[in-house]
Amino acid sequence: MIRLIYFSTARLGLGSADLEDILSRAVAHNLAHGVTGVLLFNGRNFLQVLEDPRQLVEQLYERITG
Repeated sequence: MIRLIYFSTARLGLGSADLEDILSRAVAHNLAHGVTGVLLFNGRNFLQVLEDPRQLVEQLYERITG
């Protein structure tokens, strides 16, 4: 198992509907693939923790950053 923690900055103009979409897509994807973790948002920045076997976490991170 691996734990990946990363920090990112939200794009300007990100609204509540965008946040709901991000969260619902992340939850659905993570449940389907057995990934656990946490997603935090402070109004400008995200902090995400992903936990799972190394290959799945690396693939998910590439998807997020790609």
